Amino acid sequence: MSTFFAVKNPDLEHPITLREALLLGDKLEVYQGPSEGSENFDEEYSKLLGSPIPPEDSAVLLGLKGLAVRGFYFAYQDGLYIASINTPSTIGDWESILSFVMALAKKFNTTIGIGDGQTFEGSFTPEMLPGIVDWKGDIREGVEAVNQYLSAETPTVALLGIKRTMFINREMFNGVMAASDPILAFSQLCTRLQYPQAYIPEQILTQDNGEIFGYYVLNEGLPTLLPHGKPTVDYKYQGALGDEKVRWHLIFMTDKVDGQGRNVYLQYPYETFLAGMPPDVWTGLDAECSIVRAVSLEEMKEFFKEIEP
Repeated sequence: MSTFFAVKNPDLEHPITLREALLLGDKLEVYQGPSEGSENFDEEYSKLLGSPIPPEDSAVLLGLKGLAVRGFYFAYQDGLYIASINTPSTIGDWESILSFVMALAKKFNTTIGIGDGQTFEGSFTPEMLPGIVDWKGDIREGVEAVNQYLSAETPTVALLGIKRTMFINREMFNGVMAASDPILAFSQLCTRLQYPQAYIPEQILTQDNGEIFGYYVLNEGLPTLLPHGKPTVDYKYQGALGDEKVRWHLIFMTDKVDGQGRNVYLQYPYETFLAGMPPDVWTGLDAECSIVRAVSLEEMKEFFKEIEP
């Protein structure tokens, strides 16, 4: 379930670019695009910002830095700028989308429609919007839906976020439902899961001789968020992979160089990595992932001294 906001473009020949859209909000950021590890990141990111706003089927994910957890989507289609937010989202996400939509309407001196993505009703001024939208009710309904969804058959719910998918189980959600303010408790939980005090690595998937291999990289000396069980394929790859089986591995990377000038690294099948890492290096975060504290090459060799990488 989502809520959509539409603002009519008065200048159909000159729709705004993504860069112009980001200027409408203080600390507004885009959470899709080239990987920060890309060699051509600056060039690719600049190209992205100068591009037109995409249509609804490829809407871009935006949010305010430090507030966004799930973010909101922005698209341009049929002469309308359309912003949408999923249910349930956090207080910070709602603050982000409402401030953005109001700034967008003010820029074009026009009004805002609210709808389901297919039809839009109303003609609200920016000043009217906060009093019209029952965003707390939307979060409350979403929280209740998650509470009903969690069961013995479905012990975990996955919620997409701006940086990572959050995996929430019944034990975690019981704390939300028991809180005096479940809306605030849900927002705080998701914020903690989205902003861990650790590096969030991207999954790396490759194909070799018809087999799919998945990799996580753990860098020496860097606290890192990793699955504490069999990894789940990231949602952005699930459509392409379908039911394909993935052989997962962990690469421990160092900045040390061997005699041939190559970086020293260790590699293990992921199940071997899980079996070899002692419990005290892990700090649980959610139902899928835990934080691995900073470890050294010497420690890794000690952990796996009986195993040849």
